[in-house]
Amino acid sequence: MIEPECMLFPHFGPQENLRNFEDNMIELQGMTWNFVNDGHGNLGSHGDVKFYLDYFDKMRNATAARAWKGFPRE
Repeated sequence: MIEPECMLFPHFGPQENLRNFEDNMIELQGMTWNFVNDGHGNLGSHGDVKFYLDYFDKMRNATAARAWKGFPRE
């Protein structure tokens, strides 16, 4: 995530889609750090990253359940 001639955590700008953002959160969670300031927001913690990852998982499960409601499962 750290690239020469770029600010730290350059992948935290606008994302093409939520999948890219989730991948970046997973990568960030695996790094060693105490607090992160990725730009214009508040300081973040590993707990904040876990919150996002849990939220994405809940939303994925809820939308999948809703999308398949009434459709036969294979």
